[in-house]
Amino acid sequence: MDASSLPLLAESLGSDGLPLTDLLSQVAIRTEALEGRRRRLEAEIWIPCGVDRVWEVLTDYEGLATFIPNLTSSRILEQEGDRVRLEQVGAERFWKLTFSAKVVLDMVTDRPQAIHFTMVQGDFKEMAGSWLLAPQVQEGQAGTRLSYHLTIHPKRTMPVKLVECHLSVGLPRNLVAIYQEVMRRKAELA
Repeated sequence: MDASSLPLLAESLGSDGLPLTDLLSQVAIRTEALEGRRRRLEAEIWIPCGVDRVWEVLTDYEGLATFIPNLTSSRILEQEGDRVRLEQVGAERFWKLTFSAKVVLDMVTDRPQAIHFTMVQGDFKEMAGSWLLAPQVQEGQAGTRLSYHLTIHPKRTMPVKLVECHLSVGLPRNLVAIYQEVMRRKAELA
C-alpha cells in the first residue's frame, strides 16, 4: 500500500461498520529508544471476540499475507508441535523508494495466550517479540486484548528513524487488519 491510498483507507469502513479511522484510533502504541539503534515497540487493540477466534486468525500463518497490509508473503518452512519456522517478506513504499524486508522467524506458541518469535535470519541485526492474547470485558462485552511487543535492531544500512516511523504507522494498520479479519470470519459463521 502506498501513501496515495491512505485517504481511501481512512474513509473506508471496517467489517463491523466502524470507520477505519475510528478503529485506528483504538490502537494504543508505544515506542521506546533502547541502547544504540535498538527500539522497542508495543501496540494493542481490543477485539470484541473470544481469544480462540483471535488465535485462529493469528496462527493462520500462510494466510496472513492476504489481509495484513504490506506483507507480501508468509509461508511455513517447518512445523513441529508448538514450534513453527516462518518466512515472511514485507514491502512498504516511502516516497519513490520501496523498502523491503525478509525474515525467517522461529515461533513458539503457548496456546491460547502467547506467540513468541525470534528472528533467525533476515534483514535486521535483531528482531524478537510476542503476540499476547488476554480475555477482557470492555463496556460489558467480552472480548480479547491483543498486544504486540517487538524489539528490533536495524542494520546500519537501514535508517533507524525510517524503520521506527514505518513501524509506528504500520503496526496500528496491522492490528486493525487482524481486528477486521477476526470480525469478517465471525460474520461468516453467523
